[in-house]
Amino acid sequence: MTVIEYYQKKSGYLGLDFTDQALTDFIEVSGYVVGDSMDDADKYDKTYFDLIKSLLLRPQSVSEAQYSITYDLDALMRWITMESRRLGIDTGIGQVRDMSYLA
Repeated sequence: MTVIEYYQKKSGYLGLDFTDQALTDFIEVSGYVVGDSMDDADKYDKTYFDLIKSLLLRPQSVSEAQYSITYDLDALMRWITMESRRLGIDTGIGQVRDMSYLA
């Protein structure tokens, strides 16, 4: 399985449909070669994790004429939390801090 096929498969599990060009651009910017075979899934999972986090910076929904796309940000946040724990990544997103001293 190549890197781009792996990312397409993972995207399908999340119900996301990236164009081949979008995935190719992201993979190459990350320093990988699109056609390389998978050698270490965790390495590529961490990069894919960054791709999904970048969706949080996009608008939640976009509509134009007959075309419409909507991201479920709550579902993305749950996936990011789950993957960050699995990969041992501290995202800093959604951490509850004690602010009782402000009261």
